[in-house]
Amino acid sequence: MILEKIKIQDQMAIIGVKRTAFVIDTNKGILIVLVEFDPVIWLKILKKLQLLFVGHLAPEVPTG
Repeated sequence: MILEKIKIQDQMAIIGVKRTAFVIDTNKGILIVLVEFDPVIWLKILKKLQLLFVGHLAPEVPTG
């Protein structure tokens, strides 16, 4: 469940949610995992996103 907690951090940061429920529905039942927003994880994700944008996306944006 660690990966799911990391994946949801960006969505939580964008909408300003401090805690949420991550719900998984399968044929075997429903699993609900409570996720707290983690600013330390979010800052790590944000730094990687900034590097991606500056290094790969921004150079491809046409100017004019």
